[in-house]
Amino acid sequence: RGVLIHSTLAVDAEDGEVLGLLGQDVWVRTVDTHRGEKREAYRKRRRESQKWIDGIERTATSGLSGQVVIAVFDREGEIFEAIEMLRSRGLSFVIRACQNRLLATGGYSMETVRNAELVGLMEVEIPARPGVPKRSARLAVRRTIIEIAPPLLRKRRGNPLRVGVVAAIEEAPPIGVEP
Repeated sequence: RGVLIHSTLAVDAEDGEVLGLLGQDVWVRTVDTHRGEKREAYRKRRRESQKWIDGIERTATSGLSGQVVIAVFDREGEIFEAIEMLRSRGLSFVIRACQNRLLATGGYSMETVRNAELVGLMEVEIPARPGVPKRSARLAVRRTIIEIAPPLLRKRRGNPLRVGVVAAIEEAPPIGVEP
């Protein structure tokens, strides 16, 4: 389990130059003692996901005003509260989605984006891995705007979040190969 560190790093998008470290969250993950806890207790305690909120706050107060700031999160950062805070702070963002979110209009995010407007096709090379040869994949790039419903943790109360979604989906992978 060990020590975990989550860094908030400022990087210049033009040349990749590191502008500086805005902050770090450091913690030790302990044995999970929260199994079976009630929703109210879950809401009140500090959770690991708070690192995303802390990073947004550091970014918003970093003195990068006058700069175009785009927060980039991996799929672990796809949290309703984080998206909500990014919006409230006026920050742009790119988050690798992993949750099939309930939409305010009904339906779910993943199905909606799979049926969204096709904006292009692209070929990408997938490098070889042990036991798997390299190959080309043809991706269909789709985009749409969705409104994500508030999470169950909030009993679906509150305003939905309007976000743009872009998906690059391999629609015809070779037989027996995961797309």
